[in-house]
Parts: sequence; structure tokens; C-alpha cells
Amino acid sequence: MPELRKVASVALMAKEGNQAAEAACRDVERWLRARGVPVWECGNKEDYRGPAGRPEADLILVCGGDGTMVSVA
Repeated sequence: MPELRKVASVALMAKEGNQAAEAACRDVERWLRARGVPVWECGNKEDYRGPAGRPEADLILVCGGDGTMVSVA
């Protein structure tokens, strides 16, 4: 079995204009920050990409629907 490692950072994306998705991201952000996990909200998928298009976050959490998830992928 592969070795599991701790998630060191999380990027959050909510479907723009969806108040429920935005509220869910805020709740998750508070929960993660309370546990010392670095978090940032992304306005678009380019916000969480570093050099050569590699994701900078260990985990990207998308709050919205299937279309939001596909657009981020």
C-alpha cells in the first residue's frame, strides 16, 4: 500500500455566484485554519497553478456541482 502523507495545503474553489457553495468553502476554510492547515481561495483555476502549470496545493476542494468540478480539472 502507498505511504500516506499529511495534506500540507488546500486550495478552495466555489462556484461563482452560488451562495451555498461559497458558504461551504468559508466553513471548510475556518475548520482547516483552526487546525493549522494553510488555505487559500481561488478565483479561477490559474490561481492555484505554479510554474509549468503544476498545482501548488496538496488538495483542491471544489464546492459546486459537476460542471464546476470539470471546469477546474
